[in-house]
Amino acid sequence: MWTVEGTKYGDLMAAFDDAEIARAVTDTGSHFFDRDTMRWFGTRNTDMVDALVMIGLDTKAPEDYPRYWARVFRTDGSVERVAQAHTRRDIVREARRIAAAIKDES
Repeated sequence: MWTVEGTKYGDLMAAFDDAEIARAVTDTGSHFFDRDTMRWFGTRNTDMVDALVMIGLDTKAPEDYPRYWARVFRTDGSVERVAQAHTRRDIVREARRIAAAIKDES
């Protein structure tokens, strides 16, 4: 069970460092953080929001497609997209809302 400041969040991984999440997900055999996968999608600027939700930018997304995403990572290594947006400001706002909802449920 992963915890942040002693709080449990079910089967979600929580970390203050995106590298910590990347290591844990990669250890399960997932290719989400592989250099080639990230290069294919042009993934940039991954960052953690409230230690629960990772946000990032897919630079190779089509012009009219939301390029910013928010994802949560489960302890089994699965990755779940929980939001997408056209601007960083919007995705940060949504990621904070999702993180607060996760904490409220715990």
